[in-house]
Amino acid sequence: RRKRLLLSLRETTGTMNRRELAQLLESKDAPADAFIEAARAELRAGDRDRALRWMIRGFKAYPADGNLSYWMNQVLSMYGRGEAPMDELLRAQISGGRYWTCVAQQLSSDGRFEDALKVLEKVPLDADAGWALYIAGHVNRQLRRNDEAIRCYERSLQLMPDYAPCVVALAR
Repeated sequence: RRKRLLLSLRETTGTMNRRELAQLLESKDAPADAFIEAARAELRAGDRDRALRWMIRGFKAYPADGNLSYWMNQVLSMYGRGEAPMDELLRAQISGGRYWTCVAQQLSSDGRFEDALKVLEKVPLDADAGWALYIAGHVNRQLRRNDEAIRCYERSLQLMPDYAPCVVALAR
């Protein structure tokens, strides 16, 4: 019912206002799209920290949602190098590998490669691990651990055989 409400509001208005989102997000069964809409509304209002908190809440409710991964990366990209509240991100009690892959990618962007590898250890090696293995390959390459980078890229390609950036990285 709530997902239908979200979709109907989005269809009629193109977006939702903060009050409508707050109502929708009060329930435990709020759809993943509601968290994304809340984060987008906060970004439009210029509040990247509140947007990030909505994304963390979304990942707690839906740890395997691919759309949340995309929007988490969008929110994190709003922070400059070293500006993201990494302590808050690292404290989150989230079991899904997609969240930790986003956090590791941000750590890598900040040049914190060793920390990124530690975070990637939290990612289960399942069918969704291809992106995490690609990030691990990138991080290992930055640390000049070329043999490990190659192993990560090769394992990533086993899970995502058509991922061109991984093919290019492996060729380097």
